Order: sequence, then structure tokens, then C-alpha cells
Amino acid sequence: MGSMSNVLFSYLSSNSAESIASTILSWKYADGIDWDLEPPSGGAAGGYGKEAMAKKLGQISQLVQAGGKHVTMAGFGRSEERRVGKECRSRW
Repeated sequence: MGSMSNVLFSYLSSNSAESIASTILSWKYADGIDWDLEPPSGGAAGGYGKEAMAKKLGQISQLVQAGGKHVTMAGFGRSEERRVGKECRSRW
């Protein structure tokens, strides 16, 4: 997991859903968010798979959508083959 994932996890963990959604809604040139999260694999990434974080991401998403911006979520449904392929490419 990259350092940006650690930073994002820390930000999501330490701020309220309302504060995060307000920040996203204030972005003038962004029409929404795309949660492109890697499947939980330990370390900080393992925290994304916990029920409390899943609920928080859902709450943030609902607030952002209610504010008129779109939300997409990718990552949790990624296949094992994609994960293994990504690991192999990173070794080359």
C-alpha cells in the first residue's frame, strides 16, 4: 500500500463524515468522488475492510450525493487475478 493510502486512511479516520463531505462538496472543479480503494490487505489498508470504516464511507457518499455530486466506488470488488497481476507487474 502506498503512502497516499496511509494518508487517506488517516484523514478518513480522524475527521467526521460531515466534515469530509463538506470538504468534497466545496471542491469547485470536481463533480464527485471515486473511491478507488485497494482490497484490504493488512496495515492501514486492513482498516478499510472494517465495518466502521465501511459505514463511514457510505455516510460520506450519501452526504456527497445529497449535495449534488456523483460517487463511484471501485476496489473492494476487484478480482484476485487483478491483484496478483498488479503484484507481478510491480516486480518487473
